[in-house]
Amino acid sequence: MNEFDYLAKACKKMEDEKYNEVISLCEKALKINENLPDAYDYSGDAKFYLGEYDSAVDYYTKAIDLNPNDPEYYYDRSWAYKQMNKLEDAIVDANKAIRLDKRPYYYYHKARLELDMHRNKEAIEDFTAQLNLEQDMWGYIYRGNAYMNLEMFDYAMGDFNAAVEKYTDKCAPYYHRGCLEMQTERYDSAIKDFKKSVEIWEENDEACIKIGLCMVETGKNGAMKYFNKAIEINPCVENYIARIIARRKVFQRREMLKNLLLNINFDCRDDNFQCFNEKQAKSDIRDLKKMIALEPEESYHYAVLGSRYEYLQDYGKAVKYLSKSIVLEPENDILYSMRAFCYEKLGQYQPAVSDCDKYCEINKGFINDDVSNTYGLANYKLGNYIEALNYFSQSLEIKFSAEICYLKGLVNCQLRNYFEAYNDFAKAIEIEPEIESNMDEKIPFLLSIILAYHNRSDKNFQIFQKHTDLPIGLNSIK
Repeated sequence: MNEFDYLAKACKKMEDEKYNEVISLCEKALKINENLPDAYDYSGDAKFYLGEYDSAVDYYTKAIDLNPNDPEYYYDRSWAYKQMNKLEDAIVDANKAIRLDKRPYYYYHKARLELDMHRNKEAIEDFTAQLNLEQDMWGYIYRGNAYMNLEMFDYAMGDFNAAVEKYTDKCAPYYHRGCLEMQTERYDSAIKDFKKSVEIWEENDEACIKIGLCMVETGKNGAMKYFNKAIEINPCVENYIARIIARRKVFQRREMLKNLLLNINFDCRDDNFQCFNEKQAKSDIRDLKKMIALEPEESYHYAVLGSRYEYLQDYGKAVKYLSKSIVLEPENDILYSMRAFCYEKLGQYQPAVSDCDKYCEINKGFINDDVSNTYGLANYKLGNYIEALNYFSQSLEIKFSAEICYLKGLVNCQLRNYFEAYNDFAKAIEIEPEIESNMDEKIPFLLSIILAYHNRSDKNFQIFQKHTDLPIGLNSIK
């Protein structure tokens, strides 16, 4: 066999996806004639499909060295550079291919590279050049996406409408037009297009997710049906996340309406650790466990799962999952803050203090009110009253709380700072009168003694407590 017979066989093996045999046949051809650019190009293609992009670039470069006027070699090498994330090099080769031959797919390839690099204006120019040479559904769709990125929504809609009109039996034009309508808050039109996309291709899980999200935004019933369908089609982490976020928004809207009716201000924080009721928390737990099965090394899944158990007051499980999250992300200060809170609730006060210490270490001494509260409670229950007093005082400087003020009063009682205790209790009751009914039964007695002492001239007067293993007020702290 001569070298061209080997190349013909290599071409057939390429069609059969037998890439190692392609390389072997090309090597035999090159032993006969080392100046065969197509043999290097075929070998480059085989290496490309094997995922060996460095070797593919080497082969394409040898082909180009032998024949620098073939645009396909530059086009092929551009693809290899793209897979290696060397996008600038890929652009250079795409331009060389275009200079040699203005084929529409060269323009399309270059435009996609520019879109990946957020060079939307350049991408629009190249998609336009492609479409002037050849009508193509994806050219219209991706040029529309570039216009969307530039917030040129009328131009984007023109491209999506053109794609829908020319390719009525394809799901992609409807899907992308729905995305534009969703971004511009035309939710009813978006739902219609997404549904049409699903009608054409029933396995379009992304369209199902978008339908659900649009229904959530407009307060329509039935959103969960589409999230469930998307997960049935493709049980990926992204779809579970979408369902959790949507579920949170549904409950958030209910809370907002309820509080508006009661004339109560509502904090709409975008905080995925927040949830609104037991039903939501339990539903999230089911989804998060499935997400963990798919991505067992993702710290965030364990963290949110821990937060849901914390909400349900299952502090043991909360600590378990927060600890797994910390193993994967040991420098995340929020995780230590959350676990410290759970340790304190479990009565594991020393680990709670240790986690607070770690939070402060990560933040170079900075402390927030949540950590300060936990520090104070843990030290109070360990009998470290001076430390507890310092942390409660610091917490009140950050954010006033009647409960913390009351706890500071309890600490002052333990330290026999009775006038300070009286002031703390009085301030707590003034700000939150109902706290008086939740006070430890000893507190009213102490208040009366403090007031009596205030009127005495005997400065050696002391309040004697009956011995107990617990400090005053401990049982009233939930």
